[in-house]
Amino acid sequence: LEWCEEQRLAALTTAAEADTELRHALARRLADPHVAERLLAYFRRQEVDEGHVLMHHHEASDNLYFLESGQITAYLQEEDGSVARLQTMQDWNVLGEIGFFLGSRRTASVVAEAPGVLYCLSHQALREMQEDDPLLAAALQNLIVQLLAERVVHLVSVVDALRR
Repeated sequence: LEWCEEQRLAALTTAAEADTELRHALARRLADPHVAERLLAYFRRQEVDEGHVLMHHHEASDNLYFLESGQITAYLQEEDGSVARLQTMQDWNVLGEIGFFLGSRRTASVVAEAPGVLYCLSHQALREMQEDDPLLAAALQNLIVQLLAERVVHLVSVVDALRR
């Protein structure tokens, strides 16, 4: 499974290199570059080095991230101390959305495997967006729903492949 994911990531790298700016990816997804610009105004840009820990398992889910560039890996620490690699992601992915919107603790640790750029949305910034521009907040929530649906479809295909 890990080998398959690495092959998929390698194929995506070429496409991602053609359009690395999150702004352009959001504009395509939202079908309006002005909405993407307004949305990113609520996010804080963050550069990370290889090895930087973005999230710790069980900590508060106080931020949502969009990965503009780089590579991150999610890990789960088992009760026996062993570590299981869950998923590696590259450009244009959302991180931490489940705990962020559910108000739950982080379900995994997330580490930068390569230098990269992320955009971070805090709960306070989301509240401001909801107050200042409710339609923009709704557009963000619709985007997150689409991304989660795509992730579920992907995971179902992985489970199907593993069952064969």
